Amino acid sequence: MEYTTKSPTKSFIIQLLKQDLITLRLLNGLRELGFDSDEYCLDISDMVFKLLDYKEQHHDAFFDTYFKFTSSLNSQKLSDMDFLDCKAMELYRMLIGVMRDKITEIWFS
Repeated sequence: MEYTTKSPTKSFIIQLLKQDLITLRLLNGLRELGFDSDEYCLDISDMVFKLLDYKEQHHDAFFDTYFKFTSSLNSQKLSDMDFLDCKAMELYRMLIGVMRDKITEIWFS
């Protein structure tokens, strides 16, 4: 499957990633106020992984990349829509890179 900038799937995935970053900002804010916000996680990452057609055995690599990336973001900057757009695109590219690395591993193992 070719990933081009005109791909509706790519645009949809990037929009989902952006929405997940917005949700992350909300959850972090609730956590800072002392609320247990883990119950309100939307699990958008699982939807994104399925749309990327990842293989189940690569879930850990996808999840680790996703978690490390989102954990490293500054919550204050998540209110800037341009920042969110850039970070959603960056995360998308990272996930595509993980997928390509895993495919290459399979080919050469």
